[in-house]
Amino acid sequence: MRLDARGLSLTRGGHRILDGVDVALRAGEFVAVVGPNGAGKSSLLRLLAGLARPDAGEIACDGVPLGKLPPRTRARSIAYLEQRAAVHWPMRVDEIVALGRLPSRGPLGAATSADAAAIAAAMEMTTTTALAGRRADTLSGGERMRVLLARALAVGAPLLLADEPVAALDPHHQLHVMATLRETARRGAGVMIVLHDLALATRFCDRVVLLAAGRCLADGPPAEVLDDRRLAEAYAVDVLRGSEGGEPWILPWRRLAPAGVVRTGRDDQSKPEETR
Repeated sequence: MRLDARGLSLTRGGHRILDGVDVALRAGEFVAVVGPNGAGKSSLLRLLAGLARPDAGEIACDGVPLGKLPPRTRARSIAYLEQRAAVHWPMRVDEIVALGRLPSRGPLGAATSADAAAIAAAMEMTTTTALAGRRADTLSGGERMRVLLARALAVGAPLLLADEPVAALDPHHQLHVMATLRETARRGAGVMIVLHDLALATRFCDRVVLLAAGRCLADGPPAEVLDDRRLAEAYAVDVLRGSEGGEPWILPWRRLAPAGVVRTGRDDQSKPEETR
């Protein structure tokens, strides 16, 4: 399955949020959408999930316009984890994860052994099995995000969209979730996430979509998209680069002054000689 978007534009409150964005998500690939604050990343994911409509442009799922898919079919095809997702009822964790199976069941359909297996697998992948009997209102922010990711994974959809799934997590769980999402893609799903951590995007993702001011600056392999020129243009930062065990890493190192701004103080410090 694949998701294709062409010419997406979106305006809210007189502000142009997206301006002619083209993007695609194919089965088996892990894609990061990156860019500075206000670039339109979350808005793009909401459009791709069918939760909002663009002012212009088209979105198709396997060639079928997204708006023409029956809601249940769309829910089975595209799983979505929103940014800063909340749980509004004091439900148990296993009950929350089980909600991900609703699109696969009829209105009064009872849970099946396949549902139970999908729920158990999703909780194991997100290391939330031990939380199964906890109430949602007793969870930390990071625990809640992992539980909601488990709910999205339990859907078993061929396409998974997640908005900042590692933002509330400690480094250990960030690495675990990124590895889990990469493995989900390797098993055949198309996975697209909004991400602020360029190091994680560089290490784990197959493709990076770089947005700035509502436009797509680049779309391709991390090494090509996240070059010095584009990072300076999009973020006004300079970076350090290296590799460990054959895997590349990238570290934002200093701010660069936007056009017309004079840098002073510590922001003028140079890179260490060996990393230039």
